[in-house]
Amino acid sequence: MLIMTQRECAEKVAQMAIDCLTLRGIENTQAGHCAGWVREVVERVHPAIFHHPRGLDARAAFEWYVAKGLLIPRRRGSVPGDLLFKVGGGHGLHGHVGVRIAGNVVAENSSVHGIGDDDARGVRSLKAYGASYMIIRPRWQKKP
Repeated sequence: MLIMTQRECAEKVAQMAIDCLTLRGIENTQAGHCAGWVREVVERVHPAIFHHPRGLDARAAFEWYVAKGLLIPRRRGSVPGDLLFKVGGGHGLHGHVGVRIAGNVVAENSSVHGIGDDDARGVRSLKAYGASYMIIRPRWQKKP
């Protein structure tokens, strides 16, 4: 069985997010499907990495990850491969989530992009993404 270190896991999640910006057959609609896109990104890396159940919006997915103990204190900062959730006031009823990739860039499925044909995948700088996000760091799932 292949086991990844935390760093390898993060690198693979960040690279998969980049790949999934253009990959066909992955969630890309504008209708509030950011959490579905992020779930597919993480699941495509390896099914043994913790990923939230299907059908959850960003707020519910964030709560699921927090219950699993995957919240990273903001003072530690985000790194490529981290899931950046916006669930506070001003981010709508369902919240939002993207994946930090190389540099200070966030890959996401968001209505701010609207790249034609209703494809909402794209990137924003971390600064444009905003400072009010919570960090979830995917990790290898420990088997019982």
